Amino acid sequence: MKFEIFPKVFEAHKKTTFTLTAVDRVELPGHLELLYIREDGADADGKYFLTLGPRGNEYPELPSRRISDREIQFDLCAGGEYEHYIMPCLTDETGKLSIREKVSLFSVEADLFGLRPWKGDFHMHSCRSDGAHAPCEVAACCRRKGCDFMALTDHHLYQPSLDAAAAMEKLPTDLRCYPGEEIHAGRVHVVNFGGAFSVNDFYRDNADRFGKLVSAIAAVLPDELNDHDREQVAIAEAVFKKIGDAGGVSLFCHPYWRVANDRFFITRPICDLVMLRRNYDAMEVIAGFNRHEWEQNALNVAGWERMCSLGLKIPAVGVSDAHDYAPDSPRFAAFDWYCTVVLAPDCEFSSLAAAIRAGRSLAYERLPGGEPRLVGDFRHVKYGYFLLREYFPEHDRLCRIEGDRLYDAVSGNHPETVAMLARDCGRVADWRDRFFA
Repeated sequence: MKFEIFPKVFEAHKKTTFTLTAVDRVELPGHLELLYIREDGADADGKYFLTLGPRGNEYPELPSRRISDREIQFDLCAGGEYEHYIMPCLTDETGKLSIREKVSLFSVEADLFGLRPWKGDFHMHSCRSDGAHAPCEVAACCRRKGCDFMALTDHHLYQPSLDAAAAMEKLPTDLRCYPGEEIHAGRVHVVNFGGAFSVNDFYRDNADRFGKLVSAIAAVLPDELNDHDREQVAIAEAVFKKIGDAGGVSLFCHPYWRVANDRFFITRPICDLVMLRRNYDAMEVIAGFNRHEWEQNALNVAGWERMCSLGLKIPAVGVSDAHDYAPDSPRFAAFDWYCTVVLAPDCEFSSLAAAIRAGRSLAYERLPGGEPRLVGDFRHVKYGYFLLREYFPEHDRLCRIEGDRLYDAVSGNHPETVAMLARDCGRVADWRDRFFA
C-alpha cells in the first residue's frame, strides 16, 4: 500500500493539518496507526527516542482522524528547520507494528515558508551566435529540462533573448523568458541576466564614456597590478556597473576556465581581485563543460568556498553555457546537467534578482552516473536536497511534457500541440500549489 501526504512543506512553530491519502483508490485499513519521528531522532517537542518501545518501535504515535475511506488527517506543530517522517503502520500477527512506508515532510522558518523553488538557466547560446538552435527552440528546450525561467545569452548579442521571449509569449506556457547577453568587453566573460538594455551595445556605441569609466576604476586598483591585469579588472567592473544600471544581475562567468583544457583564460591576479572586490552579483560556481573538464567546476567551487572563508558572501549559481540542445548531440548532456534553483516568492524577474543577490540561490549539478550536488548556503542546501527528492521529480516530469509540446509548436511541424498546451497550461503551478499548499 502506497501513501501520500500534503502539504509537504509547513511553517515551523505553527500547527498544520495534513491529509494522508491511500494512492490508487485503495481503502485504508481500519487499524492503521501513524508513527512520527524527526530526522534527528526526536519528537516534535525535541525529546529524543533512543530505545525500542514494547511493540518494536521507538517512535511516538500521532493522533489522527479518519475523514473518508481513503483519507486520514492529523495535526503537527514542530519547531526548527527539519525533515519529518510519518510512518503508516499496521500491527502484525505478533503484536508488533510493521512500518508500511515512510513519508517525508519539511518544516521551515517563516522567512522561507512564503518562498517557492524556481529552476532556471541563464547562460546559453543560440544559432544567432555560436549555438546550434534558434532562440525559440532554446526556450522550449529549457522548459523540457525543467526550467521555470530562462535567459538566452548569446555572445555580443542582446536581441536574440528578446526574440526567444516573444516566441514564448505567443504560446500558452508558464515558462518565463528574460533578457540576457554574454559580454566580452575584455578578457573576463560576464553575463547580463535580465538587464533592461544591452551592455554590449552600450560599450560599442559609447566608447568614450565607457573608456572614462574604465579609467576611473583602474585608478583606484592596487599598485602592484601590471598594466594588463589592471585594465582587465577595470573593464570587468565597468561592465558589472553598467549591468547594475540596467537593473540586471551581473554574473562572473567561468573564473577558472581553461582554454582547450590547457591554459587559464584569465590570469590569477585578475581572477583573485575580481572575486575579492565583489562588485558582481553572483558567481558561476557550476557551469556547463565537457565531462573531461570537471576540474574547472571543482576549482570554481573551491574558489567560492575560499571567498566564503574570508567572510565574503557570494551568491552561487549554476548554468549550462549550452550550445547544443538536440538529445542525440554529444554536447546535449551538458545542457541537462546544470541549472540554478532560486528561492523566491514568485518567478517575476525582480523577485528572482532580489533572491539571488540575497544569497537564496543554489548551483545545481547532476552528472551522468552520479548523485546531485547543490552548492550554496548550508540552510538552503539542506532544504534543497529535500526538494530534489520530493518536489522536482514531478515538477520536471510535467515540464518535460510541456517542453516537448513547445518545441513541436515553435518548429511548426505539429500545430495541434498549441491546443494541447492551452488545455494543460497550469499543471506545473497546480503541482506547486498542492505541494506547498
